[in-house]
Amino acid sequence: MSTKRAFWVLASPFAWALHRVGWCSFTHVNVCHGARHPDRFDALWQHRWYGEPIPTLPAEVGLCGIPYETAVAEGTVTFVDPCTMSRITFDRDPYDRFADQWTVLLAGSTSIPAAHVRQAYEWVCAVFGDSFETRSIPTTASIV
Repeated sequence: MSTKRAFWVLASPFAWALHRVGWCSFTHVNVCHGARHPDRFDALWQHRWYGEPIPTLPAEVGLCGIPYETAVAEGTVTFVDPCTMSRITFDRDPYDRFADQWTVLLAGSTSIPAAHVRQAYEWVCAVFGDSFETRSIPTTASIV
């Protein structure tokens, strides 16, 4: 158990009591609940609040409540909405050590909300590293 998770487990009774009288937000109650029950929140939540590493990108992630299928292949990370077939694609050349920035390509028949793009980028940064941060990107393909 990480120290952040242990802190929130110990702070749980205080957060719940303070929330009952209106002095603590429900976000902190959720953080305490997530510390005690890690299986009830997704991996990105665990990474944000407790610093838990995300070893691989799941095959399906929720972006603002909408399920997106994911695919990873040679520096390209794609999120696909199966209902509208809209795609959010992040690309970085894994073989060029000077290509440090992620580029984004939006494609599909409908517009894609900016909140979905932002949360998809949070997934990419949590798993593969932010722009100018070097982490290895697997070169094996998983096709959607």
